[in-house]
Amino acid sequence: MTKELTVNGELTVSRKETYGKSKHTKSVPVFTSRMEKREYYKSIQFDLRNVLDVKGFLKDIKADWNTYVSQVNQWIQKNVVKKLIVTGIFTVVLGLYSSTADAAFIQEYTYQVKSGEKIETIAAIHGVTAQEILDANGLTSINGKKILLPKV
Repeated sequence: MTKELTVNGELTVSRKETYGKSKHTKSVPVFTSRMEKREYYKSIQFDLRNVLDVKGFLKDIKADWNTYVSQVNQWIQKNVVKKLIVTGIFTVVLGLYSSTADAAFIQEYTYQVKSGEKIETIAAIHGVTAQEILDANGLTSINGKKILLPKV
C-alpha cells in the first residue's frame, strides 16, 4: 500500500509493511534519480531486525497453519472415508468426496456396534468380510463404535 503525502513542501511516499503483527508506517521520499536514492540510503543505518518483524511473521504463519489444519480436519469429518494411512506426522486420507452425502446420515452404510457383538457376525449379516470392515474404518477394534460398512 502506498499513500502520497506532502511534508514541508517535499513529496513523500508512506509505505506500510504487509507482514507481521506490528504494521508500522514509514515515510520515504520519492526519488527522481538513482543518485538521490543512493545518497539518501547512505545516511541510514540498516539493521535486519528493523526490516523484518520475524516474531510477527512467525505468528502469522502459525495462525495460517492452525486455520489450515482445522479446515482439513473438518473436511475429513464431513466425508466418507474409505482408507486411512498414517505416515509420520501427517495423515493421508484417500476418500470418496461427496458434496451431497454424509456417512453419518446414510443409515445403510453406518452401523452402531452393540456391546458383545463380534465383527465376524456383523460382517456375515452385511455380506462383507471382517477385514474389509476394519480396512474401511482404519480400526483394529470396533467395540462400541459407530462403523462404516463397505459397499457390497
